[in-house]
Amino acid sequence: ANLMIFNENILNLPEVEHTIEKIKTNLQAYFTFLINFRSKEAFNYIDKIKNIKGGAIKFHSYVQHIGEQDFSSILKLCKYAEEKNLIICIDASYGTFKMYDYDNLKLAAIIIEHIKKTPIILLHSGGKRILEAFLLAESGSNIYLETSFTLNSYINSSVEQDLAFAYKKLGDGKIIYGSDFPYVNFNDSLQTAENFFDKYKFTSGEIENIFYNNAIKILS
Repeated sequence: ANLMIFNENILNLPEVEHTIEKIKTNLQAYFTFLINFRSKEAFNYIDKIKNIKGGAIKFHSYVQHIGEQDFSSILKLCKYAEEKNLIICIDASYGTFKMYDYDNLKLAAIIIEHIKKTPIILLHSGGKRILEAFLLAESGSNIYLETSFTLNSYINSSVEQDLAFAYKKLGDGKIIYGSDFPYVNFNDSLQTAENFFDKYKFTSGEIENIFYNNAIKILS
């Protein structure tokens, strides 16, 4: 399990290290923290995530209202996260009334241009913009596409075919299954993904990499 934490103030709780370690042990869980790049404590939060072996940091353009004026601040944090060997997750969904105000793939492109060592995961595979996300992922060996929400949203549409093309072309080693639970029912997400990969004739080995091995490799 990769648990997304949207409230970074949790890192200030005195029992957080013990609690997270207990959860990780019981669930084989990792943690991804949304980072408030506008906070003076942002770099300290990255240190704390590293110390508790949290796993990853995340940026969400729609939730955090990330405009181009913010890119340089975020890039500085990403470079620091790279020094700490932390994974960088970028919400690459596409939708809501904010989709014309905040360009998350443009943010991703800036980060990808400068970060070459640590894994970068494009969450939701870019949604309807899957082909753009695919081109970004193709540009670096450390870039991965993640399936959550998008597979369920676009089944039986033309976007489904684009997803299949992108995942096949990119290769199973750079695709990571995500459920987006609790926003998407876990069983529905799992069944949809299984049906999708079976429909487009992914092998059992490729499916195992997408559902399990790739995440274990980059999170270990």
